[in-house]
Amino acid sequence: MNKDLININQDPNSPQATCVSGCNWYNWIFRTFSVYSTKTGNGDIVFAIVNWRELHQSNLKVSLKDLGLK
Repeated sequence: MNKDLININQDPNSPQATCVSGCNWYNWIFRTFSVYSTKTGNGDIVFAIVNWRELHQSNLKVSLKDLGLK
C-alpha cells in the first residue's frame, strides 16, 4: 500500500532491485538482514533493508559504496 514503493516497482525505466549487502549463504542461513538497491528512471538511487528475522535487529550498518553512492 506504499505508493512510493509501488511507483518504483512499476517504473518501466528502473531495473529490478538487486541484493547489494547481506547476500551470501551465511546471511541466508542465519537470516540476517539484506539490502536491495536500484536506480529509478530519473537516476535516483533507492534501497530497501529487509529484516528476514522475526526478532528485532539494531545497529544495522550498510556501506554507502555498496548502495552506489560516493
